Amino acid sequence: MNMEQLQDEVVACRLAILNEQHLRGIYPIKDLLMAINCIEVDCDSLERCKCRAANPDDTIVAHFEIPQVVTYYGKQAIDYIGSTDRQNKFNVITSLSELQNRKYRKRGNDKPYVWIDYAPNINGMLDCFLFNGPFVEQVSVVAVFKDPRDLNKYSCCSTDELKGQDVNDSFID
Repeated sequence: MNMEQLQDEVVACRLAILNEQHLRGIYPIKDLLMAINCIEVDCDSLERCKCRAANPDDTIVAHFEIPQVVTYYGKQAIDYIGSTDRQNKFNVITSLSELQNRKYRKRGNDKPYVWIDYAPNINGMLDCFLFNGPFVEQVSVVAVFKDPRDLNKYSCCSTDELKGQDVNDSFID
């Protein structure tokens, strides 16, 4: 086995242990949370069709990508999405019907919220669209990620001495 195969096997074993614990009714979510504090926000189309030229009717909104999360924990897999100073938590929406019905709300319709598309994109990441969050350049995410190696793509996840290591000590280690 080469090193990449061994790392993939460790991640697969970690996910199997998490699934087994979930089926037993044990939810060790607080032990598994990891933070990314520097996710850049850009603008992208909700339609995300790369096979055709840009259409002026496309809906352009604030967009960012996060690594895949453990989905069988449901909304509990994402503990926080919001400002980098952790003062403004955004509401998280995961279903299309909830996104469509959001525009008919009377209260809280002007507060920032994030719709997460759980279908991985071409990069293997999850697309997140931020609504009612003007002038946001970076967001912070605290969640249970499927593959801790995906956090190495971000420069702010750990200090230089700990770069590439999982610093969240838990029962699974």
